[in-house]
Amino acid sequence: MAVTHGMPAETIDLSAAVPVTDPISADGDVTPEVLPAGRAVTLLVRGSYDLIVAAYGHLFDWVNEQGLTPTGLAWEQYLTEPTPDGDPADNETLLGAYVE
Repeated sequence: MAVTHGMPAETIDLSAAVPVTDPISADGDVTPEVLPAGRAVTLLVRGSYDLIVAAYGHLFDWVNEQGLTPTGLAWEQYLTEPTPDGDPADNETLLGAYVE
């Protein structure tokens, strides 16, 4: 899972998220982070990762149409594990964004 902080521009503030069974402490470059509870919208993308940029456009267009405001915290949850010989059409990625 990848978590973005703020809207992507020339650079991006990105966290890589992995599940853990027990709480961890900060250790060098590894810092624990807990996503806050809050209102969010999601969009399931089926297919190649090349579709993700356009999918974000659709997601945020819908957010604006609903009169919602993105908070700047969004995520990509990779629901399937790609393999070197796998078909990219089988990929499933859940996009999410916190809104107000």
